[in-house]
Amino acid sequence: MVLNSETPIIGTIISLFSDSGPQVIFNSTKTLVSEDQALNLAIRIMTLIGEQGRTEIYGPLPVPSNEQYLCLAYSFRVQATYTTDERLRERPSIICIIFKREFKRDMSRAHGLI
Repeated sequence: MVLNSETPIIGTIISLFSDSGPQVIFNSTKTLVSEDQALNLAIRIMTLIGEQGRTEIYGPLPVPSNEQYLCLAYSFRVQATYTTDERLRERPSIICIIFKREFKRDMSRAHGLI
């Protein structure tokens, strides 16, 4: 539990696996985590999760090129409305909650609340 008034969460990044590979569709952390860093994070997490893409939370994981932040990644699947690849009818998708490294212990304990 965070005892001070500072919030540990700095934002959210949402990505999905498109026909051309991982794609960031939302990044509320643009001033702190660039689009390139967000895409790099999406690629790393989707590689970590693999084809199974089980619905669960992964992390805390490092944010590439940004040592002051970590993330918790929630994986899930969404139905594609259009795809040229039938294997991607259900697209692996990820919501990353980006937080300050000093709150690692607090965020690790929050897995059950997310």
